[in-house]
Amino acid sequence: LSDFEPKPAAAIAANSEMQPFNSSHHYLHNIVIQPQDQLPYKPTGSDWCHECYHWWGRFADEDDSVPPARLELIRKTIGQLIRNQNGMKQGNVPKKAVVIKPPGVQLCNRLRNLMAGVILAMLTDRAVQYSFKRGYYADFEALFDSPLDLNPFPPEGGGKVVSGAGGYQASLCDDLAAGSDAASPILNIEHHTWIAPLLYLNPHLGPVMEAKTGGLSGIYKAIFMNLFMPSLNVRQRIEGFFKEHSLYDRPLLAMHLRSGPDFRPAMNGEEWARYGQCAQYITERLATRAGGGEGRKKAAWFIAADLEESRTRAQQEFAKYNG
Repeated sequence: LSDFEPKPAAAIAANSEMQPFNSSHHYLHNIVIQPQDQLPYKPTGSDWCHECYHWWGRFADEDDSVPPARLELIRKTIGQLIRNQNGMKQGNVPKKAVVIKPPGVQLCNRLRNLMAGVILAMLTDRAVQYSFKRGYYADFEALFDSPLDLNPFPPEGGGKVVSGAGGYQASLCDDLAAGSDAASPILNIEHHTWIAPLLYLNPHLGPVMEAKTGGLSGIYKAIFMNLFMPSLNVRQRIEGFFKEHSLYDRPLLAMHLRSGPDFRPAMNGEEWARYGQCAQYITERLATRAGGGEGRKKAAWFIAADLEESRTRAQQEFAKYNG
C-alpha cells in the first residue's frame, strides 16, 4: 500500500463569516512509490502524464460528499471520543489512550499522525495524547478551533506499539479493540505514519470502523470539519491572502515541490518540465469543466517549495498557468 494521496486544493468561501476550508478528496493507490518519485510520476512510454490523467479523472468525476445519515454516525462517534477525553481528564473514566510519539516533523505530518491517532482512538474507545508543540513552533490551539484536548491526563509510559520503526503489523493484524491485543491501556504510535487504511483492512478493526463510521471513505473530511477547524487568527490571515491575490471564486490548485534540503536533490530541467506538463494538462481540463466564457475566472496555482531557488523557479514556470 502507498500513502500517496493527491488532494485538490480547497478554497475559502467569500463571505464575512470567513467560512473554513472545504475538505480535500482522499484516495488510496495500490502502488508502491519511492521517495524520488513525486507527482507526476516518470512517464511510461508515450503516456507522459498517466498519473495526471488519473488524478484529474478522480477529481472531476467523484463526489466526496458524505451522506447525511453516515455523517451523523461519524459525528456520534466523534462525540464519544470527546466524552472519553473529558471523562478521563476528570477521572470518571479509566485512563486508556493512543499516545502519539512521532519524530520531529512539520505540520502536514503532525496532522497525519493526529488523524491516525484520532481514528485509532475512536475504534478502541481511547483518548488521544499528543504533545503537539514538541519540536514545533506553534500550539495546537493557535492553529485550530477544536473541542479536543490533546493532553487529557499526564502521559504514561509503556504500552503496545501499534506503528513504529519495526513496522505496522499490529495496525494490520492485531485485535486492538478487544481481546489480549487490547489489554494494554496505552497504544503507541511511534512513527510518522498514515495507518488508517491498514486499520480498515485489519480483519478485527474493519468491521468496527464500518459500525462506528460507515467505512473509510469520507472519514477524513468529517473528522477535519468537526475537530480541526482553522482558528480565527488563521482564517483571518488566509482571508487577507485571498483578498490580496484575488483568489475568491476561482478554482485554486496547490502543488508541493519537494526539492531539497532533505534527501531529495534539486530538480533538473526535465523534472520541471514534467510538472509543467501536469499543470498544463490539469489547467486546460479544469477550464473545459468550468464551461468557458469571458466571465469565467481562470484557475490559480499555489506552489509550495522547500528552497528559495525552487520558489523563484516555480514563479517563472507556473506564471503562464495562473489567470
